[in-house]
Amino acid sequence: MATLFGYDSMFGRHVTGAHPECPQRLDSIISALQREGLAGKLLPVTERVDPTQWIESVHASEYISRLEKHCRQGLAYIDTPESTICSESYLVANEA
Repeated sequence: MATLFGYDSMFGRHVTGAHPECPQRLDSIISALQREGLAGKLLPVTERVDPTQWIESVHASEYISRLEKHCRQGLAYIDTPESTICSESYLVANEA
């Protein structure tokens, strides 16, 4: 059995300030995987999926449209302060 690992450096563009969902969190996870000797045991995800289809499988189209609009407007969150976004969040979700 193998564990797939999907990562793209573009994830680092989802900068949310002091929110826990931030690039430093990913850096910390990758460092820990390397430090513990686990990184070499992971299989990279190489097949690209249609991001629109994947995102729409878990989010309503109205939410996706609102996210895109809020990102273009440079708003700091989509619904509540706990759902922090940045101007690049929509792009990262669709391109990474």
